[in-house]
Amino acid sequence: MNGIDGITERMVGAPKGSAFNSSVDHFSRFLGLAVGNLYLLAAFCTLWEVVARYFFHSPTQWVFEVVMVLCASAWMLSAGFVTLQKRHIGITVFYCFPMKCKPGIGFFFILSICDSKIGQMSHCKVQ
Repeated sequence: MNGIDGITERMVGAPKGSAFNSSVDHFSRFLGLAVGNLYLLAAFCTLWEVVARYFFHSPTQWVFEVVMVLCASAWMLSAGFVTLQKRHIGITVFYCFPMKCKPGIGFFFILSICDSKIGQMSHCKVQ
């Protein structure tokens, strides 16, 4: 057991091991396994584009957008399953901080992102 077990229950106030927990786990597992097929569909669309472009000399305009939407949708919809399996990419240094320091660290990152966006906007030319 690590320090992040039961974080869903703490966030929503549900008791650990509750029916809420098992239903969310079941839904995440189902959705994660179901959307994996979207990657296969994206691969077949890409294959069709290659065949249409190089063998039939008739490239399509829709395949790129469809593949981008399929991959982005699969990535977003499988986030719960990936987290459930603990296969996500995490910055473990942030998990090591004490709980009382985490809001300050989050505020620092939000402040730095806002500062960079304001800096980018200040270089825009208004016509």
